[in-house]
Amino acid sequence: MLLACLTVVTLSSASIILFFPDSVATAVLFSTAEFFGHSNQRVSQTINVEPIAGQLKYFIVLVIWSMYLIYFYKRQLQQYFHNLLLDFRCFCKEVTSFCWQLFHRHPASVYSFAIVLLLGFALRYLYLFEPIRHDEAYTYTQFAQRPLFLGLTQYYNPGNHLLHTLFVHFSTLLMGNEPWTIRLPTFLSGLALIPAVFLTFTRLFSVHVGLLTAALVASSSPLIEYSVNARGYCLQSLFFVLLIALATIVRNSENRAAWCAFSLTAVLGLATVPTTIYLCAMTVGWIFFSTLFDDSKLGLLKIVKLISGHTLVIMLATAMFYWPVAVVSELHHELLSHLGGFGSTSIQLSRSVTYLQDLTLYLTRDLPTPMTFIFGMMAALSLFMKSTNRLHKHNFFLIAMLIFLCLYLLHPVYYYFRIWLFLTPLFLGATAYGIVAIGSHLALSAGLHRMLFLWIIPLGCFFLCSTFVFTSNGVRHATDTGTFLGGEIATRYITELADTSDVVTTGIYSSANLRYYLDKLNSTTKLTWSANEMASSNRILIVVNTLYRENAVDLIEDTLFTTGLFSRPVLDAVFDHTEIYIMERQDDPINGNS
Repeated sequence: MLLACLTVVTLSSASIILFFPDSVATAVLFSTAEFFGHSNQRVSQTINVEPIAGQLKYFIVLVIWSMYLIYFYKRQLQQYFHNLLLDFRCFCKEVTSFCWQLFHRHPASVYSFAIVLLLGFALRYLYLFEPIRHDEAYTYTQFAQRPLFLGLTQYYNPGNHLLHTLFVHFSTLLMGNEPWTIRLPTFLSGLALIPAVFLTFTRLFSVHVGLLTAALVASSSPLIEYSVNARGYCLQSLFFVLLIALATIVRNSENRAAWCAFSLTAVLGLATVPTTIYLCAMTVGWIFFSTLFDDSKLGLLKIVKLISGHTLVIMLATAMFYWPVAVVSELHHELLSHLGGFGSTSIQLSRSVTYLQDLTLYLTRDLPTPMTFIFGMMAALSLFMKSTNRLHKHNFFLIAMLIFLCLYLLHPVYYYFRIWLFLTPLFLGATAYGIVAIGSHLALSAGLHRMLFLWIIPLGCFFLCSTFVFTSNGVRHATDTGTFLGGEIATRYITELADTSDVVTTGIYSSANLRYYLDKLNSTTKLTWSANEMASSNRILIVVNTLYRENAVDLIEDTLFTTGLFSRPVLDAVFDHTEIYIMERQDDPINGNS
């Protein structure tokens, strides 16, 4: 009775906070910001504190209630975490046992994989120090370099991949502001993707499939690009592969640690890019259908119970992560309206088919048409082949792709192909499965078969694909995210050329890049797109990115030509796919003054 009274008093006292005026919460926010070295004026200029103040009291009450519930159920929680620790040991033992058995049973495959991994690292390292791209520069200047309470709450642009922004914030904080430090998180995730697919597809199918998939992933043009492009897509792809690996464990086990790892991976993926919901649906769907068709050691009821419970945890954790974003940025569906649309069913279906065909070409970018056709045929063939793995009888690719197509056709998404980058490991895994399946039907000796699928085919595919990637310059000249190849050297030239009376302008594809380099060089050169500021300057320096077929005249408003105040743009310097033009102020056409 006494405990019940204390509970009522405690929770009621905490709830009184809900009636505090928002001004109190505002004062607390400003005091907290000032404690961390941010002035009230700066905070007011960069963020609207009113919605945060309105939600702060709810957050405080939620924390108090949570702390009380943790204290009230501390014995049950202690027992749960004790069991979780025991399960974690079993989980680690299972993972290490699988890796150890792989090394002892297939040492040649491990050595071959080590070569693939080193070559994949070298191929990515070649592009790590390229000039910064528009989206990378925008991510850093607008989100990652800011204090976390700003960088992780500003979502006026879906390009802010929050978990990736968090990693970039700390990588640049620890190692300085350089393009390679901005790219370090995605570089490491892209590199980790290679061993992840090797282990996952080895467990899911066979060591030959895992090795060939790793070779194809290591030499994939889109995956190489986004391993050295500071966006969150490679990180999301890594989480997808880890979800598949964990799904092969949890579908036959009640191990708490494995299920918690599965939920945590899903939450991290959603915290990176919200389209991770597709990945969750594909992996959970495979677990469910495998159980439904008696391909699981657990009963259907048990699996449904586990999936439901952990899906609820994933939803709550993701909602908590995006709560500050929703409060500060006032998320509405219009923010993502460009991701899809509704219309005539026949038109949408026709457009969807065309889009998916183009997506397949994107996943095999830089490869010649015959290779693209072969890869597509092998991937299609894999959908209709029964799994030969005794642990996983039902075809993962078939179930996953059916779920993806159903979700996609329900609400088609016609956005940049890069948002589907996570499909690349899946597509290449299906291709590898089809190639290995055909090879298993050939009348080859055991030694020749091992030689082919452990050395010749994986390394041959890697060198062939990487040769096409390297010679086509597809990674370096990719235009998806604002490539500015002459960015740094052009900025240094402008900084030396311009004085305080000059202004600089450029196109949309180079704007954030140029701003980044100007800030990095501590340049006082003014970057503007205002016709009034240009009209009042002495000279206008125009930076043209020829990779996007820009024209100097098109980057300047017509009024600056019609007034006769400035000369026509004159080419002054040329760099890598970059041209610099100068417009000189002329004598005043009316008064004859300079």
